[in-house]
Amino acid sequence: MMMTKDEAIRQLTAPNGPARIEIEAAWKVLPSLLEREDLRAAVLAVWVRAARAKAYQERLSAEISPADMASLLQDPLPKVRKNAARLAGLLKRPEDGVPLLAAFQQESVRMVRPSQILALGALGCGDKLAEYQVPAAASAEEAKHVKAEEEALRTVRTAHAPQKHHKVRALPRGLQAELITARHLEEALVQELRSAGLTGEVKAPGRVAVTLTSFKSLLQARSWREILFPLLTFQAPPERWGKILGKRVLPNLVELLHKVYEGEPPYAYRIELKANVDRGTVSRQIASALEHEDLVNSTSDYDTELRVEQHGRSTTVYLKLCTLPDPRFSYRTGTVAASIHPANAAAVMEWAGPYLKAGASVLDPCCGSGTMLIERARFDTCGNLFGIDISKEAIRIAENNAEAAGLDAKFIVKDCRQFEAKERFDEVISNLPFGNRVGDHETNLALYEVLFDALPRWLKSGGTAVLYTMEVGLLRDEIKKHRRTMRLLAETRTEAGGLDPGIFVIRTL
Repeated sequence: MMMTKDEAIRQLTAPNGPARIEIEAAWKVLPSLLEREDLRAAVLAVWVRAARAKAYQERLSAEISPADMASLLQDPLPKVRKNAARLAGLLKRPEDGVPLLAAFQQESVRMVRPSQILALGALGCGDKLAEYQVPAAASAEEAKHVKAEEEALRTVRTAHAPQKHHKVRALPRGLQAELITARHLEEALVQELRSAGLTGEVKAPGRVAVTLTSFKSLLQARSWREILFPLLTFQAPPERWGKILGKRVLPNLVELLHKVYEGEPPYAYRIELKANVDRGTVSRQIASALEHEDLVNSTSDYDTELRVEQHGRSTTVYLKLCTLPDPRFSYRTGTVAASIHPANAAAVMEWAGPYLKAGASVLDPCCGSGTMLIERARFDTCGNLFGIDISKEAIRIAENNAEAAGLDAKFIVKDCRQFEAKERFDEVISNLPFGNRVGDHETNLALYEVLFDALPRWLKSGGTAVLYTMEVGLLRDEIKKHRRTMRLLAETRTEAGGLDPGIFVIRTL
């Protein structure tokens, strides 16, 4: 519901008003409120918040002309100039670079300059700051602004300086790790680790803890997406995180990176916060506390990530080695929209493993880039692999991926609703259209009905279908309608990119 001007004014002038106001509701009245000197900074604060979402960036670029931005950057009020600089940095319009640089060169208020420096860096104008030196503080009150300016300048210069990349030499034996996997499929990863001679323990939803004996052994498990190394768990408010990391993480971190990486320091890292905090402030505090001759904080060119996650009252700091070689899914030469992550596909196969058959002939009627078929073949030996997709581009990518995986698979461009199998298959494995990011529910109603009618013709008697979809209710309805020709053997839910798809194992009668 659209907000009236009076309602917007009341909210903007309330405590923490800009942080609370509903952007979409107030969208149409915000431009007119820029005319009020007492509201201009608050309106810009709302737009800064909006500009962090890509959905609003184009709308804001259309709403605020370059001439408007130039005027706001020169506004008499320091808070307006500060927020205008932040907004310019988020919109990243090249035409804002010249007026932003002019505003910075004329700026006399210390608290505004850090935002202007960061914005210049975001607009690709960091080279204009090559000779700039931060003036010394004229008073104790200015000291904190000087420090913020120095940190902003360091951030911009680091981002523009080419970093020396480091290869991972080796992982120390006995290093503790947490493997990120699909939620509710953790036991599938534990089973894979057991087969590789490793002992995994479910630590939390989507997390399996393991002690490394060798990274090579870990690569035998395919159903983990990411590996993190926990450095420290503690309880403290966010404003103390920087001091704690500087005291308790920094020494061990530098020592570990020396062991892990080839080549000489410095090691470039980024900070990733997964917590409900003021990200800018907390990130700056952590970066300041981690100042060390062997470390460089870089937001765009780095080998290492420090991830800080907050879970309830506890906070854990993790190390992620971004250059750690992982060849498990190197066959992925291309993908299509809504492709399943290969680690998720591997987890699906591991979970459904008790129902799969060695040497099976396998059909994927909605194969996309071929990931489900390839991960099925990686799980256990297969006979014929056959993929169908209505998209010519998807089939081209699937063929390339299968060739890179060293598999002899056949793919055809066809609407699966018109496909008739010359010989029946042992298994149908498919990531069906979700209707969320590709297609829609109405299309799926018709598609799923045809697919379930076709399953008894595609599968041998006693054949198995493993189906992965967000259309959980629709799939259950089809299983009920076809109860004379098929039976549900197993069902679970998992997660993928914020969604919670279901996995179904069905046997034809």
